[in-house]
Amino acid sequence: MLRRTNTGLIGRKFRFDQAMVRATAAPLSIALSFHIYKRLGCCRAKGMTLLSEKLSPNRNNLAFTIGSNIMRIRHARQSDCRPINTLSYRAERMNRSLSKTLRIGQSLLRRVLGRESSQPSSSPTDLFPWYDSEWLSAYVKCKTQITNTHPEKLQHFVETLDVFKTPINFRATKVKALLTPLEIETAIILINDFTDENFEHHELDNFGRTVIHDHPFFVDIQKQITDKVSRLTGEAVEPHYNFLSLYRDMGSCEVHMDAPEAKWTVDVCLEQSNEWPIYISQIVPWPETLTNNESDWREQIKGDPKNHFEETILQPGENVLFSGSSQWHYRDPIPGEGKHDFCHLIFFHFIPKGTKHLVKTDNWPSLFGIQELEDVLKA
Repeated sequence: MLRRTNTGLIGRKFRFDQAMVRATAAPLSIALSFHIYKRLGCCRAKGMTLLSEKLSPNRNNLAFTIGSNIMRIRHARQSDCRPINTLSYRAERMNRSLSKTLRIGQSLLRRVLGRESSQPSSSPTDLFPWYDSEWLSAYVKCKTQITNTHPEKLQHFVETLDVFKTPINFRATKVKALLTPLEIETAIILINDFTDENFEHHELDNFGRTVIHDHPFFVDIQKQITDKVSRLTGEAVEPHYNFLSLYRDMGSCEVHMDAPEAKWTVDVCLEQSNEWPIYISQIVPWPETLTNNESDWREQIKGDPKNHFEETILQPGENVLFSGSSQWHYRDPIPGEGKHDFCHLIFFHFIPKGTKHLVKTDNWPSLFGIQELEDVLKA
């Protein structure tokens, strides 16, 4: 039902065989089309409400409804917004493509000239050099402050936050049938229907990727898989956030450990030009002694036999569950030979159930009754 076409820099696109859709798609009213399309975050019609969860309580039904009626939905969008085959629309699409090309070219030029690192660095106020280390920096600073001023409260502080540590015997694992093939296909349709304005570009220079956080379609899926993730991790969890990550030909992800806002991660491969392994360590204690002064910290982490990295290769539709806040992980530069290489992933992040307030460092002064922590966290 889908036919692939190559559109160059933007990556692989998909278009429907309209004859097949007309022959197989169930009739759908224009009003319902608007409802479904607005659930995807794309409909511009005003005054419409989101598709009720009760209308399609089974996420497979929702995916099927979206997938089988996407041509009618697109027709509704055209009627509401603009004709699709006009010269002005084609010119707009060309302008978006040129804008993407220019942005990637500028990023590459800055790297060549050495004006910025090819990977993110930590803030000068952070104790640790890797990406997403702010939470652990705050934790260590607060421990030091409590030891100096309120030593009687240190044990309570540490034991309370131990909920974000992971049992040493946990191992990263592939999970079968976590997302259905129809959901994967619908996600790909969504990706190719997004415009440049839908994406966040702040990680394009450092990771070679654009992202979208907490899109309603993926929020719905994350809710549905929560119970299964709870069983696999051995503790009750709740969704914290998710993001769609579209890596391009310059994609890479240097070794790092996540903040506990992403204690548990489900990394799903949607589509890719080539296999792109992720390397995940075994569970390790929080690295509270590895400081920003270690210039060779990347190789130190990768080369430490205690970390015991293992390679995981995901095919489209496959996923891996791991504990990003207690397992080092990284991806080398994306494999391939040119600008058409890509990898599209969706990350679902979970935290222990009932810890949304606790995981936020700004809440610690009031939660633990230590007002001095406010100054520590602001420093």
